[in-house]
Amino acid sequence: MVRFGPDTGEGRLTQAILDEFPQYYKEELETLELHLLARKRTGVGDPRKVLPPYAEHSCSIEITWQQREIGKAFITRIPSIGKLSGLVLVEDDLPLGPAGALHDQIRNTGAGAYSIWGNYLYFSTSDNTDPAANGRKYVLKSETQ
Repeated sequence: MVRFGPDTGEGRLTQAILDEFPQYYKEELETLELHLLARKRTGVGDPRKVLPPYAEHSCSIEITWQQREIGKAFITRIPSIGKLSGLVLVEDDLPLGPAGALHDQIRNTGAGAYSIWGNYLYFSTSDNTDPAANGRKYVLKSETQ
């Protein structure tokens, strides 16, 4: 993990910020970058038989925390996992949309519109209910899944 240094925010994480975002670990709020290193396993055969060349990764992120933004919009932080474009938001396995909606459309109209903006997902539910109370499952996942 590369934490914020003196020139990029070190020391700005106050107790008030920690209290405002209890769903995050302190390390998450202090981390600028996370680097994952891997090494080739030995003794498992030809790795080209495991993954095809240039295989695309896929992901699935269950939305377990969100807070109301404005109007019908909710916001949640999503992890930095690389390429976030091409992810689809589903509500109980049914795709929502339109994707890439303007934030004003999400706030004012809702109806399942959503947008990935940096490491944040701005979204609305299909019927504009509160996702924390409506009992539905929300997952952001690769289109190929």
